[in-house]
Amino acid sequence: MTKDKQYYRQLFLKKRDLLPQRKRHELSRRVEENLFSLPELLQSGCLMFYVSFGSEVATHEMINRCFNTGKKVVVPLVDKQKRRLIPYRINSFDHDLTNGTMGILEPKKDRCREVLPKDVDIAIVPGLAFSEDGWRIGYGGGFYDRFLRELKIKTVSLAFEMQIIDHLPFSPHYDVPVGCIVTEKRIVHC
Repeated sequence: MTKDKQYYRQLFLKKRDLLPQRKRHELSRRVEENLFSLPELLQSGCLMFYVSFGSEVATHEMINRCFNTGKKVVVPLVDKQKRRLIPYRINSFDHDLTNGTMGILEPKKDRCREVLPKDVDIAIVPGLAFSEDGWRIGYGGGFYDRFLRELKIKTVSLAFEMQIIDHLPFSPHYDVPVGCIVTEKRIVHC
């Protein structure tokens, strides 16, 4: 019997949620070190990050690290009506973000400016499950797939090793694979 995306979505969200907070923090720090060892990241000037929530690999410190190294940071604002992501540059984690869709921190429109997607060097993309060849299962809204379909930029996903599986169901006409997956143990170039 073939398992569908919803099966994997529920399975990996549950697995990730079972990681104790202290362990998630420790693993996130290791993911961060691996991410910041990527030559492409070190050479980039503008990075688009997701702002982590729940049991995701924590990105808050990574975003602050980018500020400290002089990189431009972009985070998405969700336009629910048009079902799309709009990238906005932020200059301060503490002052430029507010609660947005699903309680996820998003840019304050009055403090931040919209950025053209083509000006982003690397997009850091969230997900629940990943295959070794770069396919990902997200939360089911398709926001990142629609956004990435328009771009030809380097994409990186951050994951705990337990979120990687050999194969996942995907639709080549709809889903967009990522180019690289960074875990606490390795970097997978897809």
